[in-house]
Amino acid sequence: MGSRGRTGSMCTNRCFLQHKCDRIRRPGFLMSDYVLNLPDDFDDHEWELVAKGCFSEARVDVGGKVYELNFYDPFRLGQEIEDALARNAVFVEKNLVVIPSVTRAEMENAADFIVRSNRLAFLAPQA
Repeated sequence: MGSRGRTGSMCTNRCFLQHKCDRIRRPGFLMSDYVLNLPDDFDDHEWELVAKGCFSEARVDVGGKVYELNFYDPFRLGQEIEDALARNAVFVEKNLVVIPSVTRAEMENAADFIVRSNRLAFLAPQA
C-alpha cells in the first residue's frame, strides 16, 4: 500500500515516473530532506544561463551530503564534447546532468528526479 501523491493517484514502485509523490521509497526519508541551492541572484541571471546552456553553481544537500551539479542543455553539451574531442582529448564532467533547458524549473525537476529515483549513487558528493 502506498501513500497518496500530489496527483491523488496511488504510488507504485515506479511512482517517480508517473507523478510526484510525497515520499521516497526508502522508509523514513522524506522528500523535504533535500534542498536545491542556487545563488541568491539566480533569478536575475536565469535568462543568461538559458542562452549559455550550462550552469555549475547548483548544490543539492541531501542526507548530510552536498552534491555539486553541472547542468547542460543537449546543444551545449554537444558543443563541449566536440571541442574536447577536436583537441584529441576526452570529455569528462563530474556530476553531469543534462536537462532540456537550463532554467530553475528544469533544475528543480532534475534534482527531484535524481533524489526520488535514487540516482544519487551515480553522483560524487563534495569531499
